[in-house]
Amino acid sequence: MKYKLILEYFGANFHGWQKQKNLRTVQGVLEETLSKIYNKNIFVQGASRTDSGVHAYGQVATFLPPNFSLKPEKLKKALNSLLPWDIKVKKIEMVPISFNPVKDSKAKYYIYKIYNMDYLSPFYYKRAYLVKRTINIFHFEKILKVFIGKKDFAAFCDKEIKEKKDTVRMLFDIFVDKSEENIIDIHFLGESFLRYQIRRIVGTALACYFNKISLNDILKAFQTKETLPYSVPGEGLYLMKVFYKDLDQK
Repeated sequence: MKYKLILEYFGANFHGWQKQKNLRTVQGVLEETLSKIYNKNIFVQGASRTDSGVHAYGQVATFLPPNFSLKPEKLKKALNSLLPWDIKVKKIEMVPISFNPVKDSKAKYYIYKIYNMDYLSPFYYKRAYLVKRTINIFHFEKILKVFIGKKDFAAFCDKEIKEKKDTVRMLFDIFVDKSEENIIDIHFLGESFLRYQIRRIVGTALACYFNKISLNDILKAFQTKETLPYSVPGEGLYLMKVFYKDLDQK
C-alpha cells in the first residue's frame, strides 16, 4: 500500500509542479515537508505536471512512506501544520502500491478563468486573465466547441512536445458559464492534455472571437499542424479534478 493525496495550491507562487534545482515547486515543497516528517528522503509522484502559475483544487499525488505509523488523518494534520499557506492537503487515503496517479487516470477537469471587465480586481490578481472587451459567452462557446473530440492538437501545444510525442488527444467537452458577474469560466474535460494545450486553445478562441483569425484558420491549423501564435497566461488555469473511474461511473 501507499498514500494518495489530494492537494490544492496557489500556483502563482510556484515554478510549476515538477521539482527543479534552486526553484520553488509544488513537488519540491511537498517532498521537503514529507522528508522532515519521516526523517528520510521521500519521492512524490503527481498526476499532472502543472506549469508555472497554474493553480490546483484537485491535484493528485502519491508516495510510499518508510512506515505507516501515521494514519491518513494524522498525517494530513501533520502536513498541513508544516506546509506553507499556499499549498494544503485536502484528503489522504491508502491505495494499492500498483496505483499510478498518471497512468491510471481516466480524465482531467480544468477551468480557465477570464476576468471580463475594464480593470482587474485586486482580489483576482494572478487568479484570472483580464480581457477588457466584452465577451458574449454563448458566441464564445460556439468557437470553443470546434476543439471537442479526438483530434491532433499539434498546432495547440508546446513546440518541444510537438516534436517528441504523439499529439492526438481526446477532449470530451468544453462549456462556458459565469461563476460571478465578471468571471467567465471555461470548463475543459479531457482524457489528458498536452503542455500549453488549454492555454493555446483559449488564446486561439479569443483571437477568433475578436476577428483576428477566422474559424477556417483554426480548422486549417488542425490539418497543417502549424502553430498559431495565440496563448493566455497560466494564472487563469485551475486543475479541478483527476478522475480514476470511467466517466459514466463517477
